[in-house]
Amino acid sequence: PGANTNLDSSGTNHATAVELARRSGSPIFLYLAGDFPQSIVEAADVGYAATMAPKLVGFGREVDRALAAAVPGTPVTYIGHSYGVSIVGTAEQEGLRADRVVYASSAGTGIHATEWHDPNPNVQRYSMTAPGDPIALSQSAPYNPHGANTLGGDPDEVPGVIRLDTGYYGATNPLHPDEVVFGPDGHGKYWHDPDSDAFRNLAGVISGGDVIGYVERGIEGDNVDIDVGDDGDFAAELYDLARAQAGAVVSGAELPGLLPRIPTFDGIEDPYGHPVVTDNPGRGPAIVVPTADSSRC
Repeated sequence: PGANTNLDSSGTNHATAVELARRSGSPIFLYLAGDFPQSIVEAADVGYAATMAPKLVGFGREVDRALAAAVPGTPVTYIGHSYGVSIVGTAEQEGLRADRVVYASSAGTGIHATEWHDPNPNVQRYSMTAPGDPIALSQSAPYNPHGANTLGGDPDEVPGVIRLDTGYYGATNPLHPDEVVFGPDGHGKYWHDPDSDAFRNLAGVISGGDVIGYVERGIEGDNVDIDVGDDGDFAAELYDLARAQAGAVVSGAELPGLLPRIPTFDGIEDPYGHPVVTDNPGRGPAIVVPTADSSRC
């Protein structure tokens, strides 16, 4: 999990983990062995990642020992979300062994000025970031403390990492039925929608088989336009976010705290609301996740 994770939110995280286990057909561990930042200011602090990463490495070794004794060759997948990605990325720099890793809505790739040092040379890495997710500013920003990795601070751009599509929400989503995953809500709402393309991709990486590859889309919201080519462009991403927040200030809407939805009240609309995909509305290409790792056979 990421920033703002605490005991109050553990029930939601647990429910998501249970659904992910059901969809992937695999056991899931929800790793909460430490304190998480509780504000956007605290999220800039790498200390939480520095403390939790070595614990995750140790936990991973115990998982590997248990699997080797009971079900040798079973692939192990680590998924980090938001600040949790900084923890996972740092753990990989410190020797975490994984078969598959997903960097979801990532704050960065690790706090050390080194490459990943995963003992498995055949580790498969995936990433996903929704269009308009403000976390993209962290990924693209110079001197991002969570992206000190010498391979690059944005996992979507690191060579060898396969970027997956966040796509669309499911038809029964209470807030965004069949809408494109977009804006501040796109930072994490897909975790609570098992029918979303993003959630299906997470389950697909764990279980192996087909997942959906990334496609960059142009999207128009009520007061935000994301153009093809904005992704990974710090200046363009900053402009998009500033325009959304300026529109919210002018209209009287509340600004986001830690990447929540900007609410609609008194007829004032979410700047990211009613998104229309103007370019590349279709799903991305099908990608096959290998079901066996040659290093484990």
